[in-house]
Amino acid sequence: MSSSLEMLDSSSLQTQALPQVLVVDDSRTALLHASGMIKQFGMVVFCAVDGIEALEILKSTPIDVVLTDIDMPRMDGNQLLYAILADPELRDVPVVVLSGHNDVATMVRCIELGAVDALPKPCHEVLLRARLESCLIRKRWHDEEKRAAARVATEVARSGQLVANMLPDVIAERLKAGERAIADYHPEVSILFADIVGFTPLTVERTPAELVAMLNALFSMFDVAAASLGLEKIKTVGDAYMVAAGIPTSRADHAQALAALAVEMHTLAARLAGRDDEPLRLHVGIHSGGLSAGIIGSQKFSYDVWGDTVNVASRLTDAAPVGGTLVSAATAQLLAGHYQLRDAGSALLKGRGLMQVFQVGAALAPGSELAMAPTGDLARLVPQTVDSIRATSGACSQVLGPTAESSSAPQTVSVPEPGTKLGSGVLAGASGGHQRGAA
Repeated sequence: MSSSLEMLDSSSLQTQALPQVLVVDDSRTALLHASGMIKQFGMVVFCAVDGIEALEILKSTPIDVVLTDIDMPRMDGNQLLYAILADPELRDVPVVVLSGHNDVATMVRCIELGAVDALPKPCHEVLLRARLESCLIRKRWHDEEKRAAARVATEVARSGQLVANMLPDVIAERLKAGERAIADYHPEVSILFADIVGFTPLTVERTPAELVAMLNALFSMFDVAAASLGLEKIKTVGDAYMVAAGIPTSRADHAQALAALAVEMHTLAARLAGRDDEPLRLHVGIHSGGLSAGIIGSQKFSYDVWGDTVNVASRLTDAAPVGGTLVSAATAQLLAGHYQLRDAGSALLKGRGLMQVFQVGAALAPGSELAMAPTGDLARLVPQTVDSIRATSGACSQVLGPTAESSSAPQTVSVPEPGTKLGSGVLAGASGGHQRGAA
């Protein structure tokens, strides 16, 4: 006999939509008889002389129905049936057994082993066609169920990814666990707002496509930077970008993490061109305190934050200098000894009145002289270092940088607690309200 892949009717291979039937029998006469009838049914026929050849075809060719004899050399029909049912890739292929014994007990045993049907040999044409068509309908329904399940799994994975993109992981897990009213208070958090200097004129000068491309490029860089620092992007509104540190998982360095992000954001923005092809510049504001956070919406979920801390951070952005980062005294206390800080005087914030503010410069190297907090009025800024400083030195001289008029670079200065009046030994910034310059 020729190869097991011999095609009895090659013309029937013209389309893959035709059902494909595998006939397994060690008798050439039986093969020709069964395949001749199946060919007349408009089906593609593959042949094998035993179970081993049948498995080789099954693993390389999509077969819709297997029609197999029981008594065959090397691997008989029952062994083939066992092998098909044991293979996860093949177990859904329906198997019809042909029995030459012509007794009900043998056919019943084959069905008990897992065959979907059993026919006597030689089988009648009408009976064979009815059995094959029944198997094909069953196979098609089963295949459609698998495809539907795969589509559902894909959509579930896609939805899960969308939720992960919109919500923090821990919040997404709480939603998956069935929690619906998610609202938490976080006592120690820092919030950063950033917006683009001169953005309104840009909206007039540039096309929508150019504007969206610029914002997408800028915010995508911010997203990567925020993620690398373990920060939580809250949202974007127009040209404003909002980030939080310390939610939904608390962290002691929340202010320092946002200061690091602010430095990076200014660098990233300068890579893109703004008006007159000048580098983009930002206003950045940071405030630290407590806030509430939770899930809003039922159709489109949003993880948002509320409270005075959020409002103050937003107002600080309005008051921030072009290309600079402005922080409150509360945030400055947390940054003392870690970042250069320059007293920027008092800023008039909408809804809050005058607030003492500070401009943030570069990070200080650990262990550097500038990173040491002085004693006296500033001892309250870093309580954990006071005892050690006083034990080793009766008095530490304050490190004062040049005035704002002599240098635009921020310098390290004393940072009092909120509400503390500036003493004579503290470098004072510009008096009065600090308003954003013309952008």
